[in-house]
This record gives sequence, C-alpha cells and structure tokens, in this order.
Amino acid sequence: MRVAVADDIPLFREGLVLLLERFGVEVVAQACDGDAIVREVRDHKPSIVILDVMMPPGDYGGLTAAERIHAENPEIGLLLLSGFNSTQFALRLLACDGTGGRGYLIKDRVTDPTILRDVLKTIDDGGVSVDSEIVKRVMNPKYQRGILSALTSRELEILELVAQGLSNKGIAKQFKLSGKTVDRHVSNICDKLGICDDEENTRRSIIILKHFQANHLCDTRCESPCTAYLR
Repeated sequence: MRVAVADDIPLFREGLVLLLERFGVEVVAQACDGDAIVREVRDHKPSIVILDVMMPPGDYGGLTAAERIHAENPEIGLLLLSGFNSTQFALRLLACDGTGGRGYLIKDRVTDPTILRDVLKTIDDGGVSVDSEIVKRVMNPKYQRGILSALTSRELEILELVAQGLSNKGIAKQFKLSGKTVDRHVSNICDKLGICDDEENTRRSIIILKHFQANHLCDTRCESPCTAYLR
C-alpha cells in the first residue's frame, strides 16, 4: 500500500506518517496544502491519498484537492480526515465514482489506531467506509425521505451497515444470517433503488450515495437551503 498524506498541521501530519509506517504502510509523499498534494500525486502515483478537509488553498482545500485527484486518477483511493461531522463533505466524497475506494473519518473519533488501519484496508480493496456517527445521524427516522420508503426494516438495517463499510460477509455474521440471504437483501435494495447490476464495489458505492441523498441533514456548512445533493 503506497500512501500520500496532506495536512496543514505539521505535528499531526508527521505523527500520522509515523503511525502509518508502524503499520508497514509506505508513505511516498507529504504535503501541507491542496495544490501541493495534487502535484505529489502526479509525481508519485500512490494507491491511497489521505487528506484533511480544512486546509489551504481556501477553506476546503483538501476536499477540492480530493475531487481534482479523483478527476485525474479515479483508481486512486481517497480518505478524508475531518474535524467536522458533516454529511455534505461525505456526500461530495461519495459522489466521486470510480474504482478507487473512499473513506470519511472524523479526526477526534479515531481513538484506536486499528480503526485507521482497517479503513485503509477497506479503501485499498476498493470499498467505502463512512464514520458511524454520520451514518447514525442520517438514519434518524425523523429525516428519512421517500426514496427509502420501499425498503423493509431489515433492508434499512443492512443499508446502514453497508454505509459503515461492512462487507456482505461481515453483515451476515452480525445478523447471524447466511451469506446468500444477505446477498439477496443487497440485491433487493439495488432493485428498489434503481441501481443496475454492475461491479460490486461500484454498486455498493451507489447504494451508499443513494442512502445519504435520501437522509441528508443540512448542517452549518450546507447551502441554505441545501439542494446540491437532493435531486
């Protein structure tokens, strides 16, 4: 696994690099702003890029850089580390389709280094992992919208776990179901949400995006009124 890291706080960035190296991850590049990490990615072609959302240039330079990197290299995995529990930021990341995995973690909730290691493995495998706090917030029934009304309660539970990055095998273990049963539930979710039969990782990414679109909660960083991702 070849990783590039971008964060405008040197102490955090260097500590993160040390942690990654302890896990046996090869850190091929570092940068302190969005423009610099885009250049480093062009030069070093990492398999995953870890970016802070809030860094130069501008207010959300890391998020913008992630979108630029994806536009040039959709196969590169992206992990956004943020101090904000923002559904808008997560949605923009999930809107990036492609073969590269994606992840969104809230910095102060990464209390165990193994969380970061496991999320990086998910991304390296082409999967998607979103902080569970965001998933719980958007799963609040008060905010559920019509797009999910056709799903059963079990399908909604499985959708939540898919959004957290669990594989079908992991979901089957948690609910004590057979793998075939979970596969059928996921297939039913795709049918009800109008998601075509495609590569597994791409299909799961679309499932998660549909989920967030249906349950998106506006926060202080959303447009007012927020319409960007509820079309």
